[in-house]
Amino acid sequence: MSKFVKENLLAHVLCGVDDARACDPLASIRCNDLGKCKIEEKMEDQLDYILSPHTQCTYLQACAGSGKTEVLGLKAAYEICKWDKKRSGIAVLTFTNEAANTIVERIKLFYLNSIPTNHYIGTFDSFVHGYIAQNFGYSVCNVDSSKQDTSFHIIEKSTQPYNNNWLNNYKLNFPNPLRRANIYSNQIFYRLSDGKWCFSLGKDSTVTVDEYYNSSEIQKLITSIRQRKRNSHLFKQSFLIKMVIQAKEELWENGYATFEDMNIIALRCLKKDDIAKHIAKKFPLIMVDECQDLSATDIEVLKLLKHAGSTVHYIGDLNQAIYSFKDAHPHILEQHIADEAFGTMHLRDNFRSCQKIVDFACDLKDISSDITGHASEKCSENSAIYFEYKNVNDALTTFENILQHYGIPKDKSIVLTRASSLKAKLSLGSSTDYKKHKIINAVQLWGIYSPDARKEALSLLGLQIQQWLGSTGRRDNYYCPKEYDNIHRWRLTLRNILNELMSFKTINSFNRTYGEWYNAVRHDVLTIVNNQIKLSFPSQAFDFTSISYRTPNGTKSTAIELLSVTNDTGLHVDTIHSVKGCSYDATLLVSSPNKSGKTGYWEQWIDSKDEATRFAYVASTRPKYLLAWAVSQLTEERRRKIESIGLVKWDFKT
Repeated sequence: MSKFVKENLLAHVLCGVDDARACDPLASIRCNDLGKCKIEEKMEDQLDYILSPHTQCTYLQACAGSGKTEVLGLKAAYEICKWDKKRSGIAVLTFTNEAANTIVERIKLFYLNSIPTNHYIGTFDSFVHGYIAQNFGYSVCNVDSSKQDTSFHIIEKSTQPYNNNWLNNYKLNFPNPLRRANIYSNQIFYRLSDGKWCFSLGKDSTVTVDEYYNSSEIQKLITSIRQRKRNSHLFKQSFLIKMVIQAKEELWENGYATFEDMNIIALRCLKKDDIAKHIAKKFPLIMVDECQDLSATDIEVLKLLKHAGSTVHYIGDLNQAIYSFKDAHPHILEQHIADEAFGTMHLRDNFRSCQKIVDFACDLKDISSDITGHASEKCSENSAIYFEYKNVNDALTTFENILQHYGIPKDKSIVLTRASSLKAKLSLGSSTDYKKHKIINAVQLWGIYSPDARKEALSLLGLQIQQWLGSTGRRDNYYCPKEYDNIHRWRLTLRNILNELMSFKTINSFNRTYGEWYNAVRHDVLTIVNNQIKLSFPSQAFDFTSISYRTPNGTKSTAIELLSVTNDTGLHVDTIHSVKGCSYDATLLVSSPNKSGKTGYWEQWIDSKDEATRFAYVASTRPKYLLAWAVSQLTEERRRKIESIGLVKWDFKT
């Protein structure tokens, strides 16, 4: 079948015309924004996937910059146009609301009516929670079915019992060295990828039950209890696991669950044949965008739905899998695709980057298939470069000079780091532990007056108040606690608090140790917060002056670190996680000065061939015309090593 015939097959269903090339794009509501036919511009491998049978399980391997979102939108519009069943539909799933909205926009380019309600376009979690766990979870978790509301109330793993006394009913019934070391049921989760129960003990702090049990503190406590009770069989690890499961089950039985729990509850539901078949009948076709971000639990959910009758399409790029902390491991999906005999199709045209950058990224990740780069306007032999820095902050100035040399605007460029701590150092001059002293750093940042600094100040203050309340909230809403449902008023309240904190000379004085600051101002800080919150939210009775606001451990004698804006170049700095799917004319990837982190140093990107390399691959496939790596000063041997992967040393003389 020729490309012309494929175009017409698609145009007949989507546009109601038999000859796509005879259609005037300027007169078409679908294509007049481009001035050319959207169907005619598609590559043949894109058309092949759009026209492929919706009854065949398929993995579409889409390289970076391949326009997969546009293709997915066209495919979904094509299938919706042909769909003739009113009681079943298509589920198009992704991982953020923003991505879901983008897919809806792509669908509506060709499906001009409202998308019928029998179809679902949204996030994976909303689909699993809304259609499976919330509807049927009560039946597999012993929730009292006579209750008027049998749905689960979602709580965060980070929720603490400060203002949630009910949480004290759900503590792990196992000895712990300190009262403050209590583990609560919401901190317990099951990791399907390795079949281990785990504890979430704080930001980025996860330990398995095995690690917790075998820790020196727990073993010392157990030994002392056994000696005191003269019973060497007390508190074995099997007993701990039993208590862990019991604590989690009690939480579910009473109608509470974390977001992570909901997927496990959904798995329980789908293991009941009638529930799985009901969902599969309702959604015979499930299409998953950014499939490389699927966790082991997500994959198991989709496997059960496939076995119950759903056809599953995976769209994505396993080379861009960078969410292992969410239990997303590409080898698990790769094995699942092989075991379930998925058909594989490919998109090998990169419309974002020039060929030099494409070749470098492919060599970095050992990608053997030929990928063609289509951005050629400003491509040169020096499109993939590196340079060395003495001080990491100097990298921004060097990159600014390089952009001027190439004539690339700063607002079309991005500076990327692996870790948030390095981002903070580059953009705000902050130390690696700037969130440890939230109020101190919030006040300092508020006084800098730059937009980025003030946004960070609002977030730090919001996070501190949320944690005092033991509540939940999102960073994009400045951690507005669920008790305070007016986000605009919340932001104004944070502003008023920061303005008042800055007006107090004692609070705004940082030439001393952390311990001296906390001792001098803790009462004033809590009083200001208390008064402003009560002024804005008078119905909330929480008394912030009762909070125990003390110097964080290990910092009492340390001088307060003074923050300043070091990025006066105007360049935008962000983390690699935040720019997936984004395009820029130029990208600077900044390596950490040393190997102290696991995935932030350039040699780890080259040598590991695992997630560290995938981070570098994602960053290196963002730019159209210029990719630069900034690395700490190199020995001659290391210089040869970095040049062996295709990067050219930048020299302003060239």
